[in-house]
Amino acid sequence: MDTIQKQHELAIGDAFITQFNQQQGTQYVFHRRGNKAPDLVYRHGDLKLQLEIVTCYYDTNDAKTKWQIARNLPNAPTGWSGVDFDQALVANINAKIHDKCAKDYGPNCMLIVYISPNLTTFKEMEALLPRIEIPSKHGFAGIYLVGNFGISSESTVSYAIRTLTPVSG
Repeated sequence: MDTIQKQHELAIGDAFITQFNQQQGTQYVFHRRGNKAPDLVYRHGDLKLQLEIVTCYYDTNDAKTKWQIARNLPNAPTGWSGVDFDQALVANINAKIHDKCAKDYGPNCMLIVYISPNLTTFKEMEALLPRIEIPSKHGFAGIYLVGNFGISSESTVSYAIRTLTPVSG
């Protein structure tokens, strides 16, 4: 894993933890990167919270475009286009969630599903939430959708966190 990807995961984890702390009245702080998995470990006194981060895209070309731009590669594409992009995003989210839920990340681990859908607004994503499938059995303490969204005159929310499963305790 390269430095850009590590920075990406840490930025997502830190933003999530900031809101989580505000909502839960906790003070988790970054402790270290996980070994192979989960990705990040946060501590609040003797308590440990682990985060597994997965980023979802419209399709592989969207992923390739975003990562080439993030890495400032020469000849990186300047744009992307797709068909049925909202449906493709939901399909990618469902595939990644099912893949992650089939693995054991240990106790007190949360799955953070990150999206940055330039063409999908928060309002549009809210309408797509019922199509996200969470397996009935998984080992996560909670599953969250975290997103940086496109903006329109009807939807001005640019960043949001949505709980996909209740926090287990």
